[in-house]
Amino acid sequence: MKRLGLWLLCCLHGVLYAQSLPIEGYWLNRDHQTNRPLSVMHLTVQEGKLVGRVVAAFYLQNEPLPDRFCQLCSKKTQDGIYGLGKHKPILGSYLMWGFSHKTDQHWQNGRLLRLKNGGIYRANITLSDTDQLLINVHWGFWSKELTWTRLTFEQMQLLCSGEFSMVSSNENLRILCVAEKNT
Repeated sequence: MKRLGLWLLCCLHGVLYAQSLPIEGYWLNRDHQTNRPLSVMHLTVQEGKLVGRVVAAFYLQNEPLPDRFCQLCSKKTQDGIYGLGKHKPILGSYLMWGFSHKTDQHWQNGRLLRLKNGGIYRANITLSDTDQLLINVHWGFWSKELTWTRLTFEQMQLLCSGEFSMVSSNENLRILCVAEKNT
């Protein structure tokens, strides 16, 4: 009887863990100097590890389209399906991967690819509240904390249809999106 109870407890834990975790979803990140929206990452758990995929990128109408392909990436910045190789499309790519589950609010020891310099950085993620994510990025002795804001699937749909008032008052803002299913 004890074995049956233990087996049921293990199965129940597996079912509960398989359900959506609080950190999963769409996250808006902004330029830390101008506060302008930069992109939206879709965070999911795959095979027990947290990964992040670029699903939207913002740009200003009077500026050239953002580079759609990574120019500074190389074989060193790609890890199987994660990361990005040189001249590969940015939208739809996994630029965050390998985060281990510590608690529902904390994921650690992941990798993050920075497109501006083609560098891969170690990072930890903390869900500070249901709508705010803190990403602590490390490189040697250097450390920086980024703050991202949650978006709902419905907000993502509005953004991709051109409705930006929820994220910016800039009328010249434009967006490129990857087709997403409601998950």
